[in-house]
Amino acid sequence: MQNRKSLMDPWSSLDKIFNNFNHFIHQNEIETGPRVHTHKSENELILHFELPGVNPDKVELNYKDDTLTLKGEREQLVKAKQNLLRSERPHGAFERSFVLPFKIDEEKVNAQYKDGILTVNLPREATQSSKKITIQTKGAA
Repeated sequence: MQNRKSLMDPWSSLDKIFNNFNHFIHQNEIETGPRVHTHKSENELILHFELPGVNPDKVELNYKDDTLTLKGEREQLVKAKQNLLRSERPHGAFERSFVLPFKIDEEKVNAQYKDGILTVNLPREATQSSKKITIQTKGAA
């Protein structure tokens, strides 16, 4: 009698194929744009984008209608004629947009690229200070 474990289960193999495909699709959705680390202080929002190997001259940063948009392109490292064995680095055009939680002072925005990290400082727009208004009364009512 043949051992059941030695038989190939076609449904199990099919499940593995679909799981691998779903993992591949999910990874590609995540990697369409660069990863970002975001934090804010009382006075500014700071974003750190991971852009290793990306030429900063091919990166565009725009602010419009309370939305910051980063666009760029990653070059493919391996030429088409080379025999690629495995590729885990995304390539091609990317775009990410962020709706900002407050108005920013557009004149003081600062962006620096160093060691594959693009750091964008977005200072909060100065708000007018509040002032207590004294109510004047004329005569007793």
